[in-house]
Amino acid sequence: MANSQVQDTLDTVVIARKAANGARKLPGLTPDQQELLNTAYIQLSDTEDMLREEDLKASVQALLTGTKSLSDLCRQLNRSIDALAKVASVIDDAAKAIGALASVISTAAGAKIV
Repeated sequence: MANSQVQDTLDTVVIARKAANGARKLPGLTPDQQELLNTAYIQLSDTEDMLREEDLKASVQALLTGTKSLSDLCRQLNRSIDALAKVASVIDDAAKAIGALASVISTAAGAKIV
């Protein structure tokens, strides 16, 4: 598996985590919006930590679960408020990158490449 794909995914996750962190400080958020952004921030931080680990093979299921969870949060954020649409879009990009990386890891593990 290419280290560049891991780094690209990590970069996307970091951007999304920073966007979620900034958005959760916006004035006027409802408690539900605040909770969605806090959850996104925590999940992105956890995913960032996983991506920095040496053995990504062991983390495939967690990455796939995180992808679904982040995608669900993205849909909820998009419905919640238009001002958060940009943040939701960045988080969705991270979820897609994580899913793609997990797929590559899973395929590589099955072929015993990693």
